[in-house]
Amino acid sequence: MYRIGLRYAGADPRQALREVVPDAAEMDAIGAWLDRLDRASSTGPWTRATLSLIDELPATRAPDLAERMGRDTPSFKQNVRKLKERGLTESLDIGYRLSARGGAVLDHEGHPRAAGGRSAPEPGIPLPHLGAAATRALTGRGVVRLEQVAGLSAGEVQALHGVGPYAMGLLRSALDAAGLAFRDGPGTSPPATPETP
Repeated sequence: MYRIGLRYAGADPRQALREVVPDAAEMDAIGAWLDRLDRASSTGPWTRATLSLIDELPATRAPDLAERMGRDTPSFKQNVRKLKERGLTESLDIGYRLSARGGAVLDHEGHPRAAGGRSAPEPGIPLPHLGAAATRALTGRGVVRLEQVAGLSAGEVQALHGVGPYAMGLLRSALDAAGLAFRDGPGTSPPATPETP
């Protein structure tokens, strides 16, 4: 038997890092680090191509991105983790997105950006991290913000395939923190299905 103890070690420093736009000296250092990764790769340069692909296709499944890069999924994810350590990307419930820091690096080096061709982000409060299945269920219905969740009843959300008690609890907490609630009110559960005698 093993006893494992856990304690909160503080906020992930990468969260703050990815919002910090580097100055000129740091930008050069990041570029040199990316160059070293490219030179060390047995499959050729990949860093800028990966950043550009994530910029073009945010919230896209890692296997789909890996296929477009001609890579297997595990090695692609390993590479993205290296970029994430430097605050250049952010993991989502499904796929990734480029951070402000990562976007600044591409802009500094003059790489084409896909942002101009993408629609503007939905206004409002983003969904909390719910897990891939629940996120996929909600986004498949076009729900990407808490304000849209508040337009649905608890029963409608819970009926979506992939949305279980854990995701519902996170949604209730997020709605409450934002001063919102499901359409049928806070703390409301879907009506129970009568048992067949």
